[in-house]
Amino acid sequence: MGLVFLTDEFYEFFLIGASMMIAMFAMYNGYKKYHGKSLPAFLFITTLILFSIGFIIENHSVEKILHFLGTGSLIIAHYYNWKFTKDYKSCKIKQRH
Repeated sequence: MGLVFLTDEFYEFFLIGASMMIAMFAMYNGYKKYHGKSLPAFLFITTLILFSIGFIIENHSVEKILHFLGTGSLIIAHYYNWKFTKDYKSCKIKQRH
């Protein structure tokens, strides 16, 4: 009974939507304020595409695979966003201004 609400489609959309909004804020902030590199944004868009296709497809096995790949893409996007921001802040790369 404890986590049954997580199987509800509304909560799935809500949790994924909230995660995507937070990720979009992090990617935009890193791009605009610090590094200006498009790789994290590209990976974030890939994540959005994979999740969207996963929601459209009715096959639960395919949905799980696409959501797993989307999650991996989002993790990699966050890693590169963090790495590029860290490199920028530590002056390992030239400022883009």
